[in-house]
Amino acid sequence: MRKSVAVLLAAYNGEDWLEEQLASILEQVEVDLTVYISLDDSSDRSREIVKRISEEHKNVILMREGKFGSAGKNFYGILKDSNIPLGHDYYCLADQDDIWLKEKLCQAIALMDKTGSSGYSSNVTAFWASCQHRMIVKSQPQRKWDYFFEAAGPGCTYVLEAGLYKELADFLRASEIPVERFEAHDWLIYAFARSRRYPWTIDERSYMLYRQHASNQVGANKGMRAYLKRFRMVMSGNWFDRAETLIRILGLHEQRPAKLVLEKKPSSYLKMAFLVGELRRKRSEQIYLSLFLFLYSLNITFKRIFRI
Repeated sequence: MRKSVAVLLAAYNGEDWLEEQLASILEQVEVDLTVYISLDDSSDRSREIVKRISEEHKNVILMREGKFGSAGKNFYGILKDSNIPLGHDYYCLADQDDIWLKEKLCQAIALMDKTGSSGYSSNVTAFWASCQHRMIVKSQPQRKWDYFFEAAGPGCTYVLEAGLYKELADFLRASEIPVERFEAHDWLIYAFARSRRYPWTIDERSYMLYRQHASNQVGANKGMRAYLKRFRMVMSGNWFDRAETLIRILGLHEQRPAKLVLEKKPSSYLKMAFLVGELRRKRSEQIYLSLFLFLYSLNITFKRIFRI
């Protein structure tokens, strides 16, 4: 029997890409889908494009319009929207600028059924206007606590089973700490699912072309530039601030990595350096993280000694 899928799409100034992306979504095979669009206040023709396509296709619905301020806040808003029907079998996220292969959803559902998973993400194929293509691999084996420090890949690959989606939406609406304080919605969704013991699978295959351009809020995030960016985030303390926000929103205080992050002691960061095998999926990133944690503990010790 064909599964019912809700596609939650966040859009903002996307006139250059929306038509191609929506066309690829509407071409999905072996599923019955409805696209729910949340449109951030745009200065281009995005609203006109969405309205026209929604008039041509009854399963494309403009659900929300407003000034949200970022992709993360836009996604949080549509996830919390009580007007999204709960009768679908699966719920997935979509960016405005990618291109889906026609079997993206049916293959995701097939793998979820096979593995008994409630959440799904996948590798993606990044592509540039120059016609360059590169596989972005996120499917390394999951680790015990990887969700404290990374997402499960790009949120635009996420597919959630109805039960997980409902619990997530209820949690986001009821959260005492505004979830918008944590901008990385895909990371929070993955951490919510894993910390609540929902099985998650990361597909080694790619069913999506992940467009890279100047307006990407995150993008492929590869190479030495990405590592230097992470190094600066760690050494400034911003990375740990983000992890602390995630811990407080999701109530993860009692888990070991959370206790170490919240202690904020040089010895705590050194202890984390010996746990990196359970904190990141990719081997090279485990090595870099161990080094960063060691240097950060020295940095804090140095500042305390010299009262900088």
